[in-house]
Amino acid sequence: MSKVKIQGNASGTGVLTVTAPNTSTDRTITLPDATGTLLTTTGSGANLTGVGVDGISSSADATAITINSSEQVGIGQTSPAELLHLKGGTGNNSTAAPIVRIQKHSGGAVDDGQTIGGMSFWVNDDGVDSGAPKERAKIIAESQNTSSGTRLEFWTGNSNAAIAEQMRIQADGAVIVNNGITLGNGLTYAAANTLDEYEEGTFTLAMYSGQSGTITNHFAKYTKIGNTVTLNFRGTINNATGNSFVRISGFPFSLANIHYAATANYSNRQSVQLFMSNGGYFYYQTTTVGGNNQGQDAGWLDASTGIAINVTYIA
Repeated sequence: MSKVKIQGNASGTGVLTVTAPNTSTDRTITLPDATGTLLTTTGSGANLTGVGVDGISSSADATAITINSSEQVGIGQTSPAELLHLKGGTGNNSTAAPIVRIQKHSGGAVDDGQTIGGMSFWVNDDGVDSGAPKERAKIIAESQNTSSGTRLEFWTGNSNAAIAEQMRIQADGAVIVNNGITLGNGLTYAAANTLDEYEEGTFTLAMYSGQSGTITNHFAKYTKIGNTVTLNFRGTINNATGNSFVRISGFPFSLANIHYAATANYSNRQSVQLFMSNGGYFYYQTTTVGGNNQGQDAGWLDASTGIAINVTYIA
């Protein structure tokens, strides 16, 4: 049977006292079958063996990681306010300055929903930003409501302006970009290589102010890609023969100062070739007179004249 030996120190004069805890239950202390020091003289446990974690080594001389009662983790930050809070570098106010914040649900309204998670990036540039660091970018997930799902937002900014949302991915996969996409110019921004708009819609043509008659819109749609607009219109001009000339309005975007082709069906009796100016004026030439009869005379308009405009122009 092995034995337990308590051995005193020959040069020491202190008394080592082993005190029993306040318990009514029998306890058994089992010593390991190994030689080693349980505690150093400071009680730090630095000499303990067999209790480490592979891949983790620490020589920290102060608190490096803090986990508070809300399960928030601070790295280099003893008072984390987010799910994960990484302290900044050696810049101004670096003690409290995060470089990364990973946040969970804030509980507050954002636009038409609530933030359910996100990551913010903060920067403090010595010699540029004085005082506290500024938020430069963040990625957040926002729950709009249970029917439309969750969208993902990307925000960026600089030292002279607050950050703003620059891109959004909707729950259905649609991507919204704030200032356009630059194509074919490497990673260098150039306005000439930037697609900054796409739009589809309808429009309503009408007789210009002061012109008699009406326009019935049967089909009027446009597509705008960048600064290029394509119009497709079918309709009728009704009872406009009282005008000395024909002028219409209601185009979705202003036209450049050139003429555009249009066609008209003159009460099913003859085809009229039209030229429409950027101001909405119509000039015509009939096919029955060799194409030489040009002008603004509105006599070709009777009670109901069909008209078609199919044109692409630069807005």
